[in-house]
Parts: sequence; structure tokens; C-alpha cells
Amino acid sequence: MRISNSNFYKNSLELLQSKKSELVKTQEQISTGKQITKSGDDPTSFLLAMDLTKEIDQTEQYQRNIVFGRVQLNLSETAMTQQTEDIGEIKETMVALMGGLRNDADVQSIKKTLETKLEDLKSLANTRDSFGNYVFAGAKQNLPAYDTTTNTYQGSFGATPTDADKRTVKVSKASSVDLNLNGKKAFQVTGSPNYENVLQVVQGVINKLSTSNPQDLANALAEEFSLLDNALDNSLSVRTEIGEAQLKMDESELSNAKQILDLRASREEAVGVDLAEAISSFTFQQTQFQALQQSYVTLAKKSLFDFIA
Repeated sequence: MRISNSNFYKNSLELLQSKKSELVKTQEQISTGKQITKSGDDPTSFLLAMDLTKEIDQTEQYQRNIVFGRVQLNLSETAMTQQTEDIGEIKETMVALMGGLRNDADVQSIKKTLETKLEDLKSLANTRDSFGNYVFAGAKQNLPAYDTTTNTYQGSFGATPTDADKRTVKVSKASSVDLNLNGKKAFQVTGSPNYENVLQVVQGVINKLSTSNPQDLANALAEEFSLLDNALDNSLSVRTEIGEAQLKMDESELSNAKQILDLRASREEAVGVDLAEAISSFTFQQTQFQALQQSYVTLAKKSLFDFIA
């Protein structure tokens, strides 16, 4: 009889502990909203949730890349927009200069104005980001893109740019965006054996103001005036490239945001719990546990429950 009672108490204790574990687990699911909290709960679903988490993390990194990339492109856009305005103002000055006879005092005043504009253009060509890198220098971002004495390009972009010249960032699983523009192209002029970029053109205008007859400036500055039109067209073309890159980032940002929501929903489906069902189960398990507990209290006169934590 003692052996029978001993087995009975042992089995009863194991059953109660098992039911209590079920009750605690269901309570945890309700409080966390998750059906799976560790790999042992459901190894397959747990691994799926881990994979989904990795994909969410990667997509969120794409979103951070877009924020960084947008700042970099905005710097380039600001510089190119200002270049467009400066070229337009220089052209207006030249129209006035070439439109009639000028005395030496007028020429010198206009020359100083152009010298100020040239310094502005040099500053734009050597725009730096918040890390101190030169935006238009390509791979040589620690050095000025343009030599401000000779007005020549000294960055890494050559006639045929390579991937090594570019700073590229991933904005989605399938898309990347170049963060730095071709600095040589951004300020170039074409079709002239005398000038390579807009800095040299403006310097050429300033030089001719010092050497040309004020009464013959229309002829003397004809080439430079035409090249400024060329530079203006080029500046607008480069700004279009920037706009296309910005649009690509905007589209990727929206797509990534949707993907993150979908991935989180899939992860929640893999590890989440049906709250109504869990509460129903908890109520049933609690009732069952209390009934078993009361039954064994009566049979064992409560001595058994000293062992239950």
C-alpha cells in the first residue's frame, strides 16, 4: 500500500507540475504576444523568424543609407544650383560689358565683380561634406577637386571614369546610387582648345579685361560668352542626373518601408500568438489546474503540496 501511495503522489506531483508549466507558458504568451520566445518552442518557426529579422535589419540599413545619400546628393545639388546662378549673373555682366563702349573705370569695376564670382565658383568646385571630404574629387576626396591657382581639375575622375572613382551606396537589395558626381564633368566646357572648365573661362574673361581695348570687348569676349552658354547647359544636365538619383532614392525608400512592414507582419505570424485563443486556453488550463489541485489536496490532506513550487 505504501508503494502504491508513493507512486500515486509522484504521478500526481508530475501532473500538477506539468499543468502548471503549461499555465505559465500560456500566461507568458499572453503577456509578450509571442508564441515563440526561444528556439526550443518551435525550431522551424524560430529559424524563420531569425531569417526575417536579418532581412528587416538589412532593409533598415538601406533606409539609413538613403538618409546619408540624400545629404550627400543635396550638397552636390546645392553647389550645381549655385553654379547655374553664378554663370547666369556672369553672362548678364558680360552682356552689359559687350553692349557698348566702356571706359577704364567701368572695366575695372566689372573686373572686380567677375573676380568675386570666380572665387565663388572655385569654392563651389571644392565643396566639402560634413566629414571634410571634397565632394567633386572622386576617390581623392581628401584633396581639393580643383587647383585654385591653375584652375585645373586634380580629382580622380578622368576622361573615362571607373568604379574606383565613385562612392556608391546600396539603397535596396537590387539598387545602388552613386553619391559623388564626376567632378571634372560638373564644371567642364566643351568644344574649345583654350579652356577645359568654367573656372578657366571666367579667368580668361578677367584676363582679357586687362589686355583688350574696352571698345572691342564684344569681339574679344565672343568665345568666352559662347562657352558660358555651354557651361550653363552642362550644369543643367548634371542637375538632371542628381534629380534622377534623388528620385531613385525616394522610390527605394517607399519600397523599403513597405517591405519592412510586410517582413514584420510575416515575423509576427511566425512567432505571434492568437490572443483570443491564448486567453481561452489560459482560462481552461487555470480551471483544470485548480480542479486538480483541489482534488489532490483533499486526497493527500495538503501534505503533497509542500513540494510544489
